[in-house]
Amino acid sequence: MAACEPPAPVGPAGAPLVLLLHGALQNWYAWRGVLPGLAAAGYRAVAADLRGHGASDATPRGYDLPGLADDVDALVRSLGAQQAVVVGHDLGGWVGWTLAARHPERLRGLVAVGAPPPRPALLRTGLLRGLLAAQLPSLPEHALLHGDGVRRHLDAARARPAPRADVEYYVASVRVPSVAHTSLEPWRWLARASLRPDGLRWWRSVRGPVDVPVLRLDGALDPWVRDRHPVPPGTVPPGTTRAVVADAGHLLPEEAPAAVLEHLLAWLAGLPPTAD
Repeated sequence: MAACEPPAPVGPAGAPLVLLLHGALQNWYAWRGVLPGLAAAGYRAVAADLRGHGASDATPRGYDLPGLADDVDALVRSLGAQQAVVVGHDLGGWVGWTLAARHPERLRGLVAVGAPPPRPALLRTGLLRGLLAAQLPSLPEHALLHGDGVRRHLDAARARPAPRADVEYYVASVRVPSVAHTSLEPWRWLARASLRPDGLRWWRSVRGPVDVPVLRLDGALDPWVRDRHPVPPGTVPPGTTRAVVADAGHLLPEEAPAAVLEHLLAWLAGLPPTAD
């Protein structure tokens, strides 16, 4: 996995490593509006490119969610930490939920941005159209490389059309050799996950509650997350904090980086110190 780590001062005593994971068809750049604020607050913050995205290796296999979670587990240890707070958006959030199920000892906490806990019912929401489209051979890659697939993906997720600079950046990113294909592979695996033993094991593993503190952060205008609205007190699972950002869609790290940073810093401040 490739990672971007800005220079940072020594953080608050006992402050955990903060590892940021991007969403579908994106890379570390999605966190550019959040990284400087975390560093300025004294946290060691690292934004990583998931396997097959951005500058990470485009390997022939390894795009199943358990495999991606194992990548993150290894990355945390390679950065010299025993635990990290994983902040995952979209696909990165589902990697975080999977990590919480497979390697809870590696997590100091989980921040799921636009990423409800994985449940089969979620595949009947707005995610379904994109998930089914990704299963077609070659056509999705062609749309990303030669058509307007990137722009349509970004615009469909946001409350307002994506800025031209964002579209141009992500178009250039998917044109890195093999990335248009490998960035679709997690979604292709997810569609097959209900039909194969490895996928069924994964669905069962992520079905239960997690044993780490959780912050769920959603956009009020997110078209892909059904349970994005504020919930009554007492209905949130123990250990989970819920927050909703007004006037923002699914791509919260880019649509509302200041709000994401504010919620993240407030939640991080409430975590007990870690021994790392």
